[in-house]
Amino acid sequence: MTPNDISYGDSVVVERFGDDIVVNKHDVSTIIFSSSRLLEAELPLTTADLDYNPWIISRYWVDTPQHHYVFSNSWTGAKRQALCWAAIMQKTGLRTMESDSNVVPIEVATLGKPYIAAYLYAVHEFEIDEIAEKLDLTEQSVSQYLTDVGKSRR
Repeated sequence: MTPNDISYGDSVVVERFGDDIVVNKHDVSTIIFSSSRLLEAELPLTTADLDYNPWIISRYWVDTPQHHYVFSNSWTGAKRQALCWAAIMQKTGLRTMESDSNVVPIEVATLGKPYIAAYLYAVHEFEIDEIAEKLDLTEQSVSQYLTDVGKSRR
């Protein structure tokens, strides 16, 4: 399978990491309904009764020929998480995520604080301030580490 085969018709390739790791972006349209309006509406409902607001959420998918990872929590930076995880996979060869949030694989730990920070952010969804506290770094350093790892600059 080539990298061109690892995308979806309704997604956009964001970044390629090596020959077999691709980060794709997929926009998902959701609707937020006004519950007060729904309670007052009579059945059957019409679109005017729904009073909906379309909202686009971007999911980022990290794909390899045998693995598929979805990062969809836009509030914690799904794109940044996906890029960090893809860079970690490329650098270490890892394809599994540790479920225990107190554990970082040895393959990641030996690469130093930038990769440890990226792993905690991407896999365990730690906030930047939490990572800074755990690794005795400033939040600015952690943020820079995440950017550098995600762009394969380290």
